[in-house]
Formats: sequence, C-alpha cells, structure tokens
Amino acid sequence: MKNKKRVCVLAPNLAAGGMTRAYMIACAIQHIGYPVRVVGYLPLGQSIYPIPPSNLHIETVSASSYGGLLCNLARVVNDDIVYAIKPRASSFGAALFTRMIRRHRLILDVDDCEPSFYKSKPHLPHLNSKEGFNGYFSSIIRFLRFSSNFKYYNDPNNFYQLQKKVGTVEAVTANTRVMQHKYNAFYLPSAKDTSKFDPNRIDEVAARSALGLSEYKVLMFPGTPRIHKGLEDLLAAIEKLGQPNLKLVIVGGRNEGNSYTNKLLTRWNRWIIRLPQVSSDDMPGIIAAAHVIVIPQRDTLTAHAQFPMKLTDGMAMAKPILSTYVGDIPEIVGDTAYLVKPHSPDAIAHTIKTILQNPQEAYFKGQEARRRCIKHFSFDQIGENLRHILENQCEQIKQQATFNQV
Repeated sequence: MKNKKRVCVLAPNLAAGGMTRAYMIACAIQHIGYPVRVVGYLPLGQSIYPIPPSNLHIETVSASSYGGLLCNLARVVNDDIVYAIKPRASSFGAALFTRMIRRHRLILDVDDCEPSFYKSKPHLPHLNSKEGFNGYFSSIIRFLRFSSNFKYYNDPNNFYQLQKKVGTVEAVTANTRVMQHKYNAFYLPSAKDTSKFDPNRIDEVAARSALGLSEYKVLMFPGTPRIHKGLEDLLAAIEKLGQPNLKLVIVGGRNEGNSYTNKLLTRWNRWIIRLPQVSSDDMPGIIAAAHVIVIPQRDTLTAHAQFPMKLTDGMAMAKPILSTYVGDIPEIVGDTAYLVKPHSPDAIAHTIKTILQNPQEAYFKGQEARRRCIKHFSFDQIGENLRHILENQCEQIKQQATFNQV
C-alpha cells in the first residue's frame, strides 16, 4: 500500500452518534487497499459513540474552543486526502481550514438533510457588503463568538455559510438520490461487508439463546430511536396484535440521556426489550437473532434524506424486512422486503402477522435480499466507485452514477 495516497476520514463529533456512515466509508476505503484513519472531535470527558470497528484506526482530537479545535486538527491532519463527513463546522469547516495549510485534496460526504435538524432559523448576522464597516464589524464579532467556544459552532447560520464552500471541493458523495441531486454529488449508497455479515456463519437459534430471546418472536430495530424512524407506529401495531411473545428488540442507543427512548419505554415497556450498544464487529450475531428487521420510517424531510443502514444489516443477513414507502427505501430493497404506507399502525400490524404466518415466504424474501445486497451494496460493489473518486476520476463516475439506478 506504499503507493496509495493516505486518507483521513474527518468526523464531526465522535461522541454524538451518527458515526456509522463515517465508519462505513473508512472500512470501504480500507477494503480497496488505501491506508486510512478516522479523525474526529471528541468533547472533553466523553467517550466514542457508537463503538467503532476494531480494524479501524481512530484518532481523537479535543479542545476547549472551536478555534483550538481548528489548530489541533491542523497539526494532526497531514494526509493526502481528507474525506469530511457532513457539511458541519467540526468536519467540513475544519477540513477547509486544514486545506489552507496542508493543501490536501478534499471530499465531502452528505448523508442527511442538515437543516431539518434545526429548530430555529439562523440568528447570527450574515455579512452583507452593502453594510460597509458595520457589516465587517458584525462579521468579526461573529467569528470571535464562533471560535472562542463551542456554543455557536453548529449554529444553522454556520451551516449555510459552509454551503457556499461546497463548490470548492474535489468531489461530493451522497447516500440518497435527493441529496445526490441537491449537491450534484456521486451516489455512494451505504454498503455492508457481506463477508462479515453472512448468515451462513451464525446459527440464529443459538444467537437468540445467547441473548435470552429464545421464547420471543423478535422484531428488531438495530439503531438509535428517533421520532422520524416510526417506532411509535410500530409499537402501536404490536399493542394492537396483543401477542405476549411478540417483542420489539431495540439494539443500541445511548445508555443514558436518551429522552426519546425513555419515552418509548415509559409507554410501551411491556413490548420492548432493550439491548446495550455493541460494536459493528458484534452486529452480525445480533442481527442473526431477529425474526424480522423493522424500519418503519415516517414520511418526513429527515427520513427522505437518509439511507437507513439498518436495511443493509438485515439484507446482508438474509432477514425479512418490514419498512415503509419513504425516500429511497423502495429502490434500495426492490421486491425483497415487505413495504407499507408510513404512519399506519394497522398496515404494520397486518404485515407483521403475514410475515410470521408465512415463514417460508419470509425466508425466500430474506435470501433474495442478501443477493440484492451483494449485488448493489457490498464493499466490492462500491469499492470501484470509491477508487475513482479518490483517484480524482470524478467526471467518469458522475456520469455512471446518473444512469446506474439500483
């Protein structure tokens, strides 16, 4: 690998969740033979979440202010290519800063509709050239407030300012069609290591026994609960069915401080089993224990811009999948999953009943899902696209992405 350029996957916050995409990209780059490491901001006193794969090299950078973070990253990031995850100040903004010093190539990955996470409009002033000295003074004040602490570094105003710099990067990748079109990006779906996620390596009965789930019909959600992910609709469906052995098994999420998960547990505790977070190395054994993987996304802007990585977890492990007609999900799964309209507990309940009463059909759908995952969403499949992007053969791969519909 001595002739390969060194790649730094720059993550926005190693403790804030949402790191699965960063880990996936880093693992896929490593898979095609490039030396790669994940570097990211880790707030003082916090730990990395979620747990990274053991084969990745992770480096953390801490600071007490945004300005300090920029300086610390400038000392650490000396790679040939920086792959910034999310257009945020602590990743993309920091990469723009380090590029002024190191002159590295810069790639940006977009995997969310960032504005949908903001509850308010920008409240810090924009620089307007017509404002003369007052505008210049406001810009200085904004930067001083921005760099002296972390209070404003993820402010929506800063996101909109960073959007103006997207056109300066060598390439943009996106994991959904809506983000691909918005940023004129290369379509890079969230892939899976299908050699690691292989149902033939793990006995599902033994997997359920090891987790204490042998007596249940397991509907598994392997991710962090959020409002747009439709778990309230799912739990209402489970309650409607009223089968004592039917359980929603939630895997992961923070052990403390997750108010939404606590809300679900308060109302539907009878139907929920919560497993602790595990590393991606252990996920195949967890997924193997499921009877059905459930991803009941709601029809929201946030959901439309996301590629639920739980889909490829289930597909790779040949599990029947219950999901909704939202965003790219129908394109991702094709006819290998059970899809229902979003926000419909009745439709979810009916489909759960259909899956459990027709195990042979569910089994064959799972097998088809794995074949589809290997064909479209394996590291081998996306590796060639990543190679072109890293080697700056971007126009060729962009033209391919336009016509290469899944």
